[in-house]
Amino acid sequence: MDTPEHLSRKDFLKVGAGGIVGVIMAGTNPVMAMRKIAAQKRAKACILLWMGGGPSQLDTFDPKPDTMNGGMFKAIRTAAKGIRISEHLPKVAEQMRELAIIRSMTSREGNHDRASYLLHTGYTPQATVQYASLGAMISFEMGDLNAELPSFISINGSSAGPGFLGPRYRPLVIGNAGQMPGNIKPYGINEIRQYKRWRLLDRFEDSFDKRRDSSAIVAHRDVYEKAQRLMESKLTKVFDVSNAGSKQVRRYKLDNYFGRGCLVAKRLIEVGVPFVEVQLGGWDTHSDVFNSVSGLSSQLDPAFAALVEELRADGMLDETLVVWMGEFGRTPRINERGGRDHFPGAWSVVMAGGGVSGGQVIGSTSDDGMEVKDNPVQVQDLFASIGQSFGIDPKKELVTPEGRPIAFAKKDAKVIDQLFG
Repeated sequence: MDTPEHLSRKDFLKVGAGGIVGVIMAGTNPVMAMRKIAAQKRAKACILLWMGGGPSQLDTFDPKPDTMNGGMFKAIRTAAKGIRISEHLPKVAEQMRELAIIRSMTSREGNHDRASYLLHTGYTPQATVQYASLGAMISFEMGDLNAELPSFISINGSSAGPGFLGPRYRPLVIGNAGQMPGNIKPYGINEIRQYKRWRLLDRFEDSFDKRRDSSAIVAHRDVYEKAQRLMESKLTKVFDVSNAGSKQVRRYKLDNYFGRGCLVAKRLIEVGVPFVEVQLGGWDTHSDVFNSVSGLSSQLDPAFAALVEELRADGMLDETLVVWMGEFGRTPRINERGGRDHFPGAWSVVMAGGGVSGGQVIGSTSDDGMEVKDNPVQVQDLFASIGQSFGIDPKKELVTPEGRPIAFAKKDAKVIDQLFG
């Protein structure tokens, strides 16, 4: 049987003899059927690596060396044949068989706030509705409201909010990756006294609830109950990376906050948290772009690579979608300050796991990087594809408190089939 290159021996074995017999008996093309069965991996969790400020695609995942706009960096070979990326991402290059680069992302939003909102929600800002962020939506779809840890956690900065889904889907923000969240333990009282305080609060809440009927009261109580579960949970030890082994210290580079954030994200996924965002800011490189990106890449490269490698080694990558992105790209032309400005016209996103077929590039930009050359991908298409990874129908609608239906992705969104092919 002439199986395509991207259908691995592992996928072949996963289908098994029974599956092969079944598809042959059904008269289906065996190769196509095996590919479809192998692709039926579904994400149960997502790690979003958010590059705040807008990373330069030409200096990371869409290099154009020896061209007018190419800049100073060289392009290096990766583990996937024919794919090259920045010389400052050598460890990520080793993981390229697991990664899919979308080089043809495009949007119209060149303002940081509006573009960040778009890339976190799939929608442009509107005065009439507060859209839910991706983290809140995945939390709604995949999370457990009674779990000990929140189902949406943002590390190294605050993510977009829950919008119309309400406070119970708001992210827990961890400001200092690798350390326990602040105020996680009662101060100056023992567990018995703390328990009595919770009981007293419950009695006050019950009495207040009986006299009033308000969604705000319910939301307030949800927040306090979530805090109580978090304070009492033994799972909070995952936030503390001081016990990491020497191998992880080296691989993730735990001397910087992004490396610590990626390790904590993996630990959170392991204990059942469905959505974690890890932020690495500083990509708004209007000046001195090459020194800035070189420094940022030294943090990004080891942590991103270690995260993907460990998820794969631990058998978690098929069920964990990893997404690397910022709000837009940077101008191919270098400005007079040696920097690159905002550029939403053509930029890159990288994905791995969750059924994504790695070792490929989707779309391309022109030789000068100024425009998408083929297979343009809109933000709504990206969201539809993320939904596909989780088995969520992109057209599935949630209803706002005002009765307005909001789909997971916009109506004209199209799943990027090549991602899962």
